Amino acid sequence: SNGKFGIFVIPGSAFRIYGLKSGTVVKVTEQIIAQSGFSVRGEATKTLTIGNGSGNITFVNTYTPQGVKPDNVTVGGTKTLEGREWQEGDSFTFVLEQKDGENWTKIGEQTVTYDAENADFSKFNFNDDFHGLTFYKAETYTFRIREIKGTLENVDYDETVNHFTLKVTDVDMDGKLEVNTVAGTENTAVSETADGYDVSVTFNNTFVPPAVPDPDPITVQICVDKIVNNIGELTHGKGGFRFVLENNLTSEGFVVVSDDNGNTFANRDI
Repeated sequence: SNGKFGIFVIPGSAFRIYGLKSGTVVKVTEQIIAQSGFSVRGEATKTLTIGNGSGNITFVNTYTPQGVKPDNVTVGGTKTLEGREWQEGDSFTFVLEQKDGENWTKIGEQTVTYDAENADFSKFNFNDDFHGLTFYKAETYTFRIREIKGTLENVDYDETVNHFTLKVTDVDMDGKLEVNTVAGTENTAVSETADGYDVSVTFNNTFVPPAVPDPDPITVQICVDKIVNNIGELTHGKGGFRFVLENNLTSEGFVVVSDDNGNTFANRDI
């Protein structure tokens, strides 16, 4: 009776009113639901005079939801070293990066350093850096953790790249974004916690000792001088006495025999 009515319209659809006479003035107002994240681009109320029996009004909305911080997500890892024990001065550095188009943007950097007094010295986390982010769009964000190659001698650095994704949504369309899911894609373990997600990676470096070349043979001169003191009627010359040089680990023996003058001489390569 007052010439007013309301209608709900989903995005991208249109509605029509028939039977309006030319010259009729219509006023259309879009009413935004509170905390929906939507706003009207331009005027929320538009007036139109019907001409030649028709007219058209278009409303465009902008979706600007409240951003969300990933406070319920922890990101960390552990460094292992194989091939030798940790030593003073051993340190390894890792970076957390976010994919931006075809590029990667550095979010944070962490270094672990050997500390005999700290049992957890090989663990690191990016929680402060990650919790400092704010996401303003409902989409999937991609991150990676990698190790920066260092200069420790004879150490093979871990070149694996660990990826994980974070999906941001507004499922209930209340204008407030939320972290929907976190998933590991490459070499990354993701587990659900009581109130969120834990992202964990492991980097393993291997110490490879340098190859030791076979030493050149060493020539050892073996000289024995045999002296015989004859007592009594029977005599014995200086020749024919055998002497053995033996390896006490392998029992390998090398024999020399004295000559008539009591001398022995030989060159032996060891």
